[in-house]
Amino acid sequence: MRAIAREVGVTEAALYRHFASKEEILRRAAARVAEELDADGQPLLDAALSTRQALRAWIRLLYACYDRSPDAFACALLGACAVPVEPDAARSQWDALRGRLGEAIEARQVRPLPLELACSLAWGSVLGAARLIRAGMLRGPASPYVDDVTDSVWRALARTI
Repeated sequence: MRAIAREVGVTEAALYRHFASKEEILRRAAARVAEELDADGQPLLDAALSTRQALRAWIRLLYACYDRSPDAFACALLGACAVPVEPDAARSQWDALRGRLGEAIEARQVRPLPLELACSLAWGSVLGAARLIRAGMLRGPASPYVDDVTDSVWRALARTI
């Protein structure tokens, strides 16, 4: 808490008047990330975009959120908080991805993979980069990787390469 107070320019006592613990700060920040993702409209739900365009827009949105607040993003989407975060950003993003890829598989826009596998390939690639940046194994910020990650996900899903 001392480091957080120093970072935001307040005393530890002032911080404790508003938050009981560092975990509570992260939980609230993660809830803000979840609300931001929902408020920005989920590109995966935009029927005007092709599946590939929707994936790129979704990855851009997620990486922009990561770059703005890596710890809150990690708490909201990477499971870095010890307690559940509401609203459940990971679940809402997974559901949107599952819906979009389910439609794409049904319309034969992507390979006929089992839906959960297709989602797992996309989810793992997208969040994997954020995990690696967080661990110091990949240079941040995340946003410059949008095109490479999108292309990688698309190659895994596409009917032809």
